[in-house]
Amino acid sequence: MKRYWLWLSLSILAACTTPPPTHSIGPGISGITTVNGTPAYKLSNGEIALLDKPEVTQSYLDRYPPPTQPASQTVRPQGLPASADLSQYQTPVKDQNPRGTCTNFAAVAAIEAQYKRQYGLTLDLSEQWVTHVHHLMELLTDELGTPYPPSHSENPPGPWDGGSVTFNLQLFSTLELGIPLETEMPYINQGGFNDTSMWMPAILDTSPQRAVDDLNLSQEKALWHIPSSFQTTILPQIALENAKYRANQVLYAPKNSLTSLDWYKTQLAGGHEVAFGVLLDSDDPNPKNDVWEIADNPRPDPKTWGGHAMLMVGYDDSKKAFRVKNSWGTGWAEGGYVWFSYDFVTKGKVYEAAVVQSVLPPNFGQPPDRLFLGRYNLDHDGQRGVLDIYHIPYIIKNSPNWASERRLGTYYGPDNQPRRVNGTIAGRQIDFYIDWSNTGARSFGELGGMHYTGYLAADNRTLAGTLLDNRDGKTYGFYGLKLHDYLSGIAGGGVSLNAYVGNWQVYGLDIPSGLFSITAVNGSTGAVTGKVFDGGGGALTGTVNVSDPRSFSFQLNGTTYQGYLFSHETGVMAGTAGPGAGFVATRFDFDPPQVSISSPKPSDTLLRTLSYTLVGQATGDNGSGFANQPLPCNWTSSDAGDNQFPITGNCTPTIKIRSGSPASVTFTLAATAYGGKSAQTSVTVNVQTPSNSSPPQVSITAPANGDFDYVGKTVILMGSWVGGTAPYKNPRWTWQATHKGGCAETDIPTVYHPPINLGQDPYWSWDTTGAQNVANGCGFDNDGGTIRLYVTDDLNLTGSASIAFKLTYVPPPN
Repeated sequence: MKRYWLWLSLSILAACTTPPPTHSIGPGISGITTVNGTPAYKLSNGEIALLDKPEVTQSYLDRYPPPTQPASQTVRPQGLPASADLSQYQTPVKDQNPRGTCTNFAAVAAIEAQYKRQYGLTLDLSEQWVTHVHHLMELLTDELGTPYPPSHSENPPGPWDGGSVTFNLQLFSTLELGIPLETEMPYINQGGFNDTSMWMPAILDTSPQRAVDDLNLSQEKALWHIPSSFQTTILPQIALENAKYRANQVLYAPKNSLTSLDWYKTQLAGGHEVAFGVLLDSDDPNPKNDVWEIADNPRPDPKTWGGHAMLMVGYDDSKKAFRVKNSWGTGWAEGGYVWFSYDFVTKGKVYEAAVVQSVLPPNFGQPPDRLFLGRYNLDHDGQRGVLDIYHIPYIIKNSPNWASERRLGTYYGPDNQPRRVNGTIAGRQIDFYIDWSNTGARSFGELGGMHYTGYLAADNRTLAGTLLDNRDGKTYGFYGLKLHDYLSGIAGGGVSLNAYVGNWQVYGLDIPSGLFSITAVNGSTGAVTGKVFDGGGGALTGTVNVSDPRSFSFQLNGTTYQGYLFSHETGVMAGTAGPGAGFVATRFDFDPPQVSISSPKPSDTLLRTLSYTLVGQATGDNGSGFANQPLPCNWTSSDAGDNQFPITGNCTPTIKIRSGSPASVTFTLAATAYGGKSAQTSVTVNVQTPSNSSPPQVSITAPANGDFDYVGKTVILMGSWVGGTAPYKNPRWTWQATHKGGCAETDIPTVYHPPINLGQDPYWSWDTTGAQNVANGCGFDNDGGTIRLYVTDDLNLTGSASIAFKLTYVPPPN
């Protein structure tokens, strides 16, 4: 088997040779040259167009020859027209820039044209994806066909150029692979990006698998410096997820038809473009009639200079040429198109050709095989390593050893030893095998060792399931995360029933997708007691295997979770969740919520009788798995007389400061998150009476000012008041003996009489019996005094009125 790596060595040798003389050799082509040992054309617009190395393309054809076509697909119709033109179905001309990626552009152009013809879609598909992924799908061996050990890469770096039209169309007409849009994996137009020997460190044909994986499977944006600085993601996750466009039926030219004009004209007249690869000599002359031709009288030493791939979109017998769409930009030749002589076919220069006869609908559901590609942080039973999946098994049915080929990638274990990984993919299930005893050149088809059975979650980044360890015969749980670090959980001590007690979160996406709590495990039966916090909640049921506490079976919201507690990391468990799904869960402690009050502030002064809005925030885990979700607020007040509180649920309630509020009030905001943890915060404010408030205006209507009466009689007292702030506190009557120095006001013992009938006024009665016996000689004993009425409103503002009044005391006869 020919080695693909040969081209890199040849390129180095070619770089040391002198380029042939420069002369005009074709439409829009001014001469030939080399770029780092790669053959290239100098275009008339000053650009350089790299060609394929014939030996590289031939190595693809040797390893992945086009499938043999049924005889019915090669029948030629009678009476071909003199010309055909499929220009109306072509997408815009693209520019491969100074990179040797013509085979990828030709294959993509054929697929794009069929989508436009079949579905009316003008697509711009990603040639960068085709360039990169077709290298992932290769499996290289030494010259004897023996697989390489991990110290040597078994697939080329994705930036490398070269390829084959028919190889690409074989790949992208399989069910497992499709092509994303250009926006999802943009083309890298940097000349020299393919020359990985210039990188630091260099990536060569002898580089270890890990170095190539570091490049090929990079799924995060990074800054690259070769050939100049630019940012890009080598293998975008979005491209993996949206690679849905692909060929359905492809017709490959039989070898004996490659020199037959009728075969090409039949396809074009039938409405199908032909993607082809052609050998170009070093001395093709200036074309006649603007047709790219082979030299009529070549020099004595013409040689094949390079290979190139393009797309035939028509023909014209009067010109004896095909109409060809190239990938050198619209500034070349006739807007990127050229007439290409029939002689290249009849003289055997075309070495491969294929026709995309149909494509799948753009909404066609495709198998998820490609979604498994990438680098995973793999953790089995607490043993951490890296799993690189860079190949889909038996992807090319016409390749050597197709029936037995099961290579998936390479595993880099905690012992720093790489091991080849084989397995199978079926839907979202993956079975892979790691042979711990084999760190060498494992065969492509051997299935033995630790057997992992996992499932790709809906996020397309999480693998989880179980593994059967052939070394001890036991089953363990495992998980793998792409674009995510290893998970960590709060350890529960050694493996035991009590190790399950705690709060757990289930991962199936980038965020937790399930929360549950285990409060106890029965020591005799293993039955668990717990609660599910989301998905409807309810009780957690299930059992832990008493004889092997690593093993458990739980039911969460109708789904059975079966798995294993990690032996070396008891804060983690993994296994299966119902049929066809995996899960991983970690123990955690529910975080307390975050609460804050933004209004009022501690320095604020609030006024009685006015309304204010309390503004608070409460966030935390609400059971959905998101840590910073809004939570209900619970407000309380230190004013015991304020019946507006407590306020539950509303984080921004509007309240009114009651008129009787104390001079200082504290508002407290509290919240409780899932798991029962609470938090609270408070703010204390000053409270004052509004500055424009005034006391009630009071008057005494009975008795009249200056009246008198006798001690022992009942005096009727009446008063009125207006203004102030209702409600009013109990009015208070007082007496002061004004003719006796030092006599302070003394409350009069009155009885209140509410109105009996509507329209009547209330009154007070004062039984003056004994009024002469007031302490300190301040009684009513013929001395004049003052009766005063005080009225206090709800703001504690007091108004008063007074009248002169005299009681006469007549002592009883002796």
